[in-house]
Amino acid sequence: MASNPPIINSGSDGPDYTNQPAPPYPGDVNPPTAAQGTAGKDDGKSCGTNAGTGTTGTTGLVGATGATGGNGTDGSQIKLIISEMTGNYQLVTNGGKAGGGQVGGPGGTGQNGGPGGASSDHCGAGAAGNGGPGGDGGPGGGGGTGGKAGTIYVEYQTGSPTFNGSQAQAGAGGAGNNGGAGGKGGTGTAAGGTGKGGAHGGTGTGGNSGQIYINGTPQV
Repeated sequence: MASNPPIINSGSDGPDYTNQPAPPYPGDVNPPTAAQGTAGKDDGKSCGTNAGTGTTGTTGLVGATGATGGNGTDGSQIKLIISEMTGNYQLVTNGGKAGGGQVGGPGGTGQNGGPGGASSDHCGAGAAGNGGPGGDGGPGGGGGTGGKAGTIYVEYQTGSPTFNGSQAQAGAGGAGNNGGAGGKGGTGTAAGGTGKGGAHGGTGTGGNSGQIYINGTPQV
């Protein structure tokens, strides 16, 4: 049995950010050193007020969230109304595949602890402040939503056509990406801890499959 030229209507795939580098800001912000402790003060020939400890560093900034993958577009419907049909007809309508998400941005570096207060003639210098912890990494971008398949309608009066290879398939949802790495802690008397890694982005939702109707009867 002769085959007729296939008819294929496919939606476009969504933009994919799987391999796009992580967004640098605000994880690339380098905070200034925290404030210095108060200076020591003498009381005559002895130390009256000890020098103060430097200020503890603040926590680094949270990394940026990765971009969500682009959505696939919908496949167009196919509608054939022919009096006589012979041979095989391959009719295909596919939803576009969604794009993957972007990796999350890195967490920012924790602020360095402030220097200890200055010494005086009779007071020693203060201790440096503790370093601030690193910021958490940004969440990974989620996957986009897959496109819907179109519906296929065929109406004919005579003939014994076949429809091998026909389908109305939904586009798959895009894959989520990894979260960004946690930022490093600031320096100080005690260094700040490393921030937590960002959450993994979720998988996108797939589109809806279409239906094929031959002379009004849905095909399983």
